[in-house]
Amino acid sequence: MSNPSGAAPTSFRAAHGLVLGTFAVKIAGAVISAALAVMLARVLGPAEYGNLSYLLALAGVAQIIISGGIPTLLLRAIAGLGDNAGASAIVTLYRRGSGLIWVGMVPMGLCAALFLHAAKFPVISGATLASLAGIAACGSQLALTASALRGMEMTLRSQLPELILRPLATGLLCLGYFGVANGTMGHAASLKLHFVAMLGALLVARLFLENGLSRYKSYLPGRPAVQLGWGHAAMWLTLIEFVNLLATKADLLLLGFLRPAGEAGLYQVAQQCNELVGFGVSSVAIALAPVLTRLHVAGEKPQLQRLCVSVGRVSFGISALGAAIVLVGGPGLLAIVFGGDYAASFKPLFILVSGLLVGSIFGFPGLILISSGFDRDVAKITFFTTFAGIVASYILIGKIGLPGACYSFASGLVVRKYLLWRTLISRTALNSAIYATVRPTPR
Repeated sequence: MSNPSGAAPTSFRAAHGLVLGTFAVKIAGAVISAALAVMLARVLGPAEYGNLSYLLALAGVAQIIISGGIPTLLLRAIAGLGDNAGASAIVTLYRRGSGLIWVGMVPMGLCAALFLHAAKFPVISGATLASLAGIAACGSQLALTASALRGMEMTLRSQLPELILRPLATGLLCLGYFGVANGTMGHAASLKLHFVAMLGALLVARLFLENGLSRYKSYLPGRPAVQLGWGHAAMWLTLIEFVNLLATKADLLLLGFLRPAGEAGLYQVAQQCNELVGFGVSSVAIALAPVLTRLHVAGEKPQLQRLCVSVGRVSFGISALGAAIVLVGGPGLLAIVFGGDYAASFKPLFILVSGLLVGSIFGFPGLILISSGFDRDVAKITFFTTFAGIVASYILIGKIGLPGACYSFASGLVVRKYLLWRTLISRTALNSAIYATVRPTPR
C-alpha cells in the first residue's frame, strides 16, 4: 500500500534501519563525549571534576521537573494524529509544550539559586543550572518532535545536535578557555561553557525542525484535534522520568553530600566509562521510542515482539564487547586515558559494568510498557526500586564509601529491570528478554 503522506513505515526492516542509523550516530557521539570527559577530568582533577559532575546532575533533576513529561506527551499526540498530521498541527502542539517548559524555568531558577547558595556554591551557578535544565528540556522536546515527523532521515538528523554538536562545541569552548586562562579552569567556568554549547545545539535543532516542517505541503486548518493530554498522564510521566534520573544520579548526589569531592570525581569517571560500554542500550532507547509508539497504535504486536527481542540481543552483544575491552584493559587503561589519579576508578567500574550486563538480559521492558500506556505500573516499580536504592546507597556510602554507591546502583538496576520484565509479561504477554523465542512475521 502506498503512503502518500510520507509517514514512517512501521515494518520490521524499517525499524532496524532506524536503529542501525542511530547506532552510527551514537558511536560518533560517544567518541566525542568520551574525549570531552577525558579532557575535563585531566584539566579539572578529581575534586573539581566531582563538583562539576554534581552540578550537572542537579541540572538533570531540574530538567525533569521543568519538562513535566511534555516531550513524551508531545510524541504521543503527534503519533495519534496519524498520517493526516500536517505541519500546522505539529507546530501548534510543539509551541504549547515549549511555552509550558519555558514558564517553568522561572521558579526553578529561583529554587536552584537558593539551594546552591545553601550548599555554598556561587548563586550564579543557580541561574546557569536552571538555564541548562530548561534548554535541555526544550532540546529533548525538539528531538522527539523531529523523530515523529515521518522518516528515518529526520529522525537521525534530530539526534545530531544533542549527541554530536553539543559535546563537540563544549570541548572546543573548554580548550579555548583553557588556553586563554593560562592552563587553569574551575568547575564554575566549565558549567557556563556547557550552557553556551547547549544553547547552540538547541538553535541548530530548531533549524532542523523548521527545515523538516517546510517540506510538508499538507496543512491542517485551525487547532489540532489531539491535545497534549496534560493531567494525570503528565504527572505519571514526570514521576517516571524524575525517579529514573534519581536512579542514575542519586549515588553521585549522595557522594557529593557525604564524601569528599574527589570520590565523586572518581565515581563520575567510572559512570562515564559504564555509559560508554552501554551505549548500545541507550542508543536503542532513543530510536525505539517513536517506533514502539507507532507499532502499538497500529496494533502490530508480532512485529513489536520480534523487534524488541532482536534489537535487545544486538545491544547486549555490543555492550558485552565494550565491557570486555574495558575490563581487560584494567586500571592501567584508566590511568593512561584519564590520568594516574583515576586508576582507582577501576573497581567501581567493574561493579557498574557487571550490573549493566545482567540488567541488559531483560531487554527494554520499561520502554515497551510506557509505549503501551502502562505509565502507572512503570512509575510504581521505578519509584519503589529507586527509593530502596537511595536508602541502601545512603547506608552503604556511609559505611564503605565509593564502592557502596556502585553496589547500590548495580543491584538497583538489575532489580528494576527484572520487575519491569515480569510486569510486561503479565500486562501485555510480550517477552522482552534476549533469550525469548519469537516467530518470523510475514512480509
